[in-house]
Amino acid sequence: MALSDLETFYRAAKCRFDESVDFANRCRGMVVALQSGDQDCLHLWQQFIDISMSHCQAVYDRLGVSLTLDNVCAESAYNNDLPEILTALTLQNLLTEDQGAQCVFLDEFKGRDDNPLPLIVQKKDGGYLYATTDLAAIRYRSNNLDVDRILYFVDARQGDHFKMVFAVARKVGFTDDSTRLEHMGFGTVNGKDGKPFKTREGNSIKLPEEELKEIARVVGISSVKYADLSKNCNSDYIFDWDLMLRFNGNTAPYLLYAYTRIASIFQKGNIEPDNLQGDIKLEAEQETAESDDR
Repeated sequence: MALSDLETFYRAAKCRFDESVDFANRCRGMVVALQSGDQDCLHLWQQFIDISMSHCQAVYDRLGVSLTLDNVCAESAYNNDLPEILTALTLQNLLTEDQGAQCVFLDEFKGRDDNPLPLIVQKKDGGYLYATTDLAAIRYRSNNLDVDRILYFVDARQGDHFKMVFAVARKVGFTDDSTRLEHMGFGTVNGKDGKPFKTREGNSIKLPEEELKEIARVVGISSVKYADLSKNCNSDYIFDWDLMLRFNGNTAPYLLYAYTRIASIFQKGNIEPDNLQGDIKLEAEQETAESDDR
């Protein structure tokens, strides 16, 4: 099974989930089974993780990112801890049943009508949510890894979720004030229609394929990385190949073009750049002027 197979299954399952109540209920039941340690579910889930992470590792290696599989702990790794999270919340008198779900209400989190907002940790059907796993992860990282700072690089739209999770984690004693919990929110990567990419809808953009020539690989990756890093990380931006691949303005292809021309001058003059000495001085107006396209 390849990653493309999983993406196809994911999109098809999402469509059927939206169309069939029976299928949606079966899916929710499978989540409960997975979180309860069902061996068949765990076996399949591990296959999905292996396929997904092998693809991630290939991207890490290509982009020079130092992460390895040893740095990864899948969400399902916390399954056995999830009931303990509810037990701990119960012992601290923080758990409240609301319409069949198990929730935590804190006074500092209110809705528009000044009603308390719940952090749901277990659904009516017995399934756990991201909040439960996030709490288990904080407890593990604080107790087992002995960390003093935890950074969450997640979509900025999840800001309220993490504020509540962090507050509950401190309230229940999973971590203390000496441990910094920080949500490093970032804007969404959007298509030309201004809407965020969603894997489940099949509209995400793929990096250059392996079989493309080296020049296409360098230009493609440089364009994506430069376009991403040149923006304010807290702002949304439009993912547009036409803008990223332009040979004018503040783009990677323009910088690569300038670099190629300079390298050509060195080559024609039989100059080794590593042997050059002296200070670089920018004095001409063309050298100090800022680009109009920023």
